[in-house]
Order: sequence, then structure tokens, then C-alpha cells
Amino acid sequence: MAKGSFYQHWPSRSEYLRALHARFHDDLLALITAAMSDLPPGRERLEAGVDAYLDGCLAEAATKALLVQSRTEAGLSDLVAARNESAAALVAPDLVALGWAPPEPVAVLLVAAVAEIALIELAAGKRDKQLRRGLIRLATRTPTG
Repeated sequence: MAKGSFYQHWPSRSEYLRALHARFHDDLLALITAAMSDLPPGRERLEAGVDAYLDGCLAEAATKALLVQSRTEAGLSDLVAARNESAAALVAPDLVALGWAPPEPVAVLLVAAVAEIALIELAAGKRDKQLRRGLIRLATRTPTG
């Protein structure tokens, strides 16, 4: 796309990246919701959501890489924070079903871990089954006070 055409659609590179971020994560949310929708809260639902997110990131590796690279320069931090908060709320019922009370701190940590796994898989260009399994094992450990 020519530079002039680009700026007919978006006022700046930052606005383009914000729009790309929103679309990318809306598409991921649709995948996650579809994967989790028929499952009761718990391990299977949590694992389905995590796999849907990570597989979606791998399927759109170029977009994910651009968004990771542009995260600080484009002023995406407010969008990232909002998506992370939403993702933590989405997995909270699973954590409650697994015995975590309160679930919110564990949900925040889980979302951060999933984001890190996405970066590792992006660099490798493939799934990391050990990390995925390890994360689910951590999340499903019997919580103790």
C-alpha cells in the first residue's frame, strides 16, 4: 500500500496499530469463546481457552509479531491492559471451579504466563506442548492457604 493510501484509511501508524490490535484480539476472543462455550468451568474449559488463544496467535504469527514489536511505540498499553483484564475475568470461573479463592490474582498471573508462552511459541514457530501442559498443571494444583 502506498503511503498516501495508508493515511487515507488511518490518521497515523499508531491508529493503524490500535485498529490491528483490536481486530486481532476480537478474532482471538471469538476463537476462545467458541472453544469454551459448551464446557462447564474447570480444567477442560481453561485448557480449551488457553489452547485457542495460543493456536490463534500461531495462526496469525506475522500479525502477532508486529503487535509485539509495536506494543510500546504505538501506545497500545491501555488496550493491552484492558484485554488482559478481560481475559482474567474470562478464566476466573474456571479457577473458582478448581478451588482458587479469590481467583483474581491467579487469573492475572495465568494471563501473563499465557502471553509469555505465546512469545516463546512465536519465536519457535510451533506449539510448546511442555509449557502448555506445565501451565495447566500449575493452574489445576490444589490451592492451599
